[in-house]
Amino acid sequence: MVLASQVSIPVTSDFEEGSGISSQSVKHSVVKRPNSESSSCSPVAAPRKRIRQSADIYVVKDGKPSYEKLQYLARELAGKWKTLSRRLGFNEAVIDDLDQANEELAEKAYKMLIAWKQKVGSEATYKVLYDNLCHELVECKDLAEQYCCDKTAGNASP
Repeated sequence: MVLASQVSIPVTSDFEEGSGISSQSVKHSVVKRPNSESSSCSPVAAPRKRIRQSADIYVVKDGKPSYEKLQYLARELAGKWKTLSRRLGFNEAVIDDLDQANEELAEKAYKMLIAWKQKVGSEATYKVLYDNLCHELVECKDLAEQYCCDKTAGNASP
C-alpha cells in the first residue's frame, strides 16, 4: 500500500464533553481518532464521555475517487451538499441549477461531485475531498475518514 505523506496530528486519548480534534487543525494526511464514538456529519454530535483507549490512524488515500465511491458518498452527504459545493468552488448559479434539476438530495450531491471531478480533472483527489469534507463549515469528518482514508490500528499515548 502506498501512503500519502505521513504526519501525525496530535490526539487526546482522554475525552471530556466538547473536547476533541478541531477540524481546523487537520492539515496532513494521517489522522488519529479514538474508537469510542464516531463523529457525525450532522451539526450536533453526541456528547463524549471520558474514555481512555487505543486510537485508529486514518491515512488519506492517494489517487482519485471513482464515480462509484462518489455515489456512495453522495448518499450520505444529505443536506451538506450545498456547503461542500461552495468549498469545492461552485458558484451559486451552478448550485441552484443542480438543486432545481434534481429532486433527491443524494442525486443533487452526486451530480455536484461528478461536475467537480469533470471540472478539475486530475485535481479531484482524495486529499482535496478529505480537506473540504473536514472543513469547519462542512463538518463531515466522519465521511472524510470513511471515504477518503485507509484505517490502520494504532495506540494512543496515555
